[in-house]
Parts: sequence; structure tokens; C-alpha cells
Amino acid sequence: MEQQIKYVGEHLWLGSIGHFLIILGFVAAGLSALAYFLAAHRRNNSLEAESLTKVGRYAFFTHGAAMLGVIGLLFYGMYHHMYEYSYIFDHVSEELPLRYILSAFWGGQEGSFLLWIFWHVIL
Repeated sequence: MEQQIKYVGEHLWLGSIGHFLIILGFVAAGLSALAYFLAAHRRNNSLEAESLTKVGRYAFFTHGAAMLGVIGLLFYGMYHHMYEYSYIFDHVSEELPLRYILSAFWGGQEGSFLLWIFWHVIL
């Protein structure tokens, strides 16, 4: 008979929402790139190119919102010291003041990639 594991006091919602937002952002970025690519090659049919450009724009905004959500969740987890996540466990401690918690965001490879994605979305 299989026993169910009960997670008491762990913040699993943060990882579930973050996982969903990462997948949403990835799919939206791919859709945006494909829509812009197809729109660029269908300039002869301006109505079709315009609708593809609109799809690409909405997909890119969805990608940007998802990535900003991931960044917000990571900051939230770091600020509240949710050590059940390895990135937070590796880069944050109870003794760090807030300014160092903010800079610990890009202390690892994953945070650096998120920082690059953030600037990509903003610019």
C-alpha cells in the first residue's frame, strides 16, 4: 500500500505558480517569434501580416507578463526566506539585509538568465 506524503509548512504554491508561468512564457515567446517570422514573410498580403503581427504582439506581452510574474515570485520567496527552493537556499540567508537579498537575485546562473529576460522584455 502506498503512503501519501504530507508537506506541512512548505510553500508549494510558489513553485507550482512559477512552473506554470515559466511554461506559459516559453510557449508565448515561441508563438511570438513564429508569428513575427510569418508576418515578415507575408508582406504581400497586408491583412494577414497585420493579424499575425497582432498575434505576435499579444504573445510577446503574455511572455513579458509571465516573466515579470516569475521574477516577482522569486523575489517574494527570497524576501520571505522560503528555503525549500534550492536557489533561495543557496543564495539567501537570515542575516542578509534587504539590499543584499535584492542583489542575490542574479547571484546564480538562473537569476542571471532571468535578469537578461527582464531587460529583453523591458527594452
